[in-house]
Amino acid sequence: MEWTPEQLKMHREAARLLEGIKNEAFSFVLASLNEGIPVTERDVVSLIRQRFEENFLVADPEVPIVAFGASAAEPHYAAPVKGSKVITRGNVLLIDLWGKIDIEEAPSWYCAVLSASVVFVPACHSARSAAVSWEKMWWCTRMIESLSA
Repeated sequence: MEWTPEQLKMHREAARLLEGIKNEAFSFVLASLNEGIPVTERDVVSLIRQRFEENFLVADPEVPIVAFGASAAEPHYAAPVKGSKVITRGNVLLIDLWGKIDIEEAPSWYCAVLSASVVFVPACHSARSAAVSWEKMWWCTRMIESLSA
């Protein structure tokens, strides 16, 4: 399947938006931890879904996957509406999201993916230090962009 120049532009825009949403989610968690404010997996899911809506992104109903601790090992984990885990220092936080711009001309499959975004929360005192692990995964989108250019 070959993308039109417009579809490639939409892919790149979706990737840019997803990266910003992911960065905001990690910053939200870190700020909450640093201020001693409890934040749950579900709180992060709600923030991400709100940003999807504001930015006209669509995805499968299970997006995003936000998993803390042992739940990060479950490939299709869904944070429960009631009783989702409170995120604390000393464990792993995974954010897995994908999406596309919600317009007719966008490719029919999800063309921008951020997957296995893992943060080791205890050592993180800023959004930049939290970014180290997920940046290792970002190469996937960059490689797709270079192949599509």
